[in-house]
Amino acid sequence: MKYLFLLLLFLSAQSCRDPFANARTTRIYSLNKNCLSKTAWTDLKRLHSTDSVKSDFAVMLKKFERMPFDNEVYYFKESPEELIAIRDNESIGYVYNPHIRDAILDGLSPSLPKKEKERIGNRIQSFLRKYQCKSEHNHRYGQEYDDD
Repeated sequence: MKYLFLLLLFLSAQSCRDPFANARTTRIYSLNKNCLSKTAWTDLKRLHSTDSVKSDFAVMLKKFERMPFDNEVYYFKESPEELIAIRDNESIGYVYNPHIRDAILDGLSPSLPKKEKERIGNRIQSFLRKYQCKSEHNHRYGQEYDDD
C-alpha cells in the first residue's frame, strides 16, 4: 500500500510537467519582478498612464478591454509609440504598435517577431530594473517567449 501511494504521488507530480504540452504561449515576455520595490507599478502607471492617449490609440485602448485576459495597459509616447498590456504584473500579454501592425498582437501573432518581443520586454524590464534591489541573486531578468 505504501508503494502504491508513493507511485500515485510520483505520477501526480509528473503530470504537472506534461512533455507534450505546447511550449508556445500567448504571453510576449515574462517579467522578472524579484526584489521589486512597492512603488514600481504605481510609478509605471503614473509615468505611462493611458489618460493622455492620442485619439487613434484610444480606439485600440477600448479593444484591450475586450481581450480574454485582464491586463493593465500602459501608454508609451516616446518612440516607438505603443500600448503595452501587462497581466497580473507577471508578463506582457499584448501590444499595439501601428508600425508593426494595426492590430493588437500577442505572443502567438506571426506579425510579432522575436526581435520585437525582446525589445518590448526590455522596455518594461529596464523600467522595473530601477526598482529592484541590488542582489547577487537577482541576475536573471525577463524571458521572451520563442516563436519557433
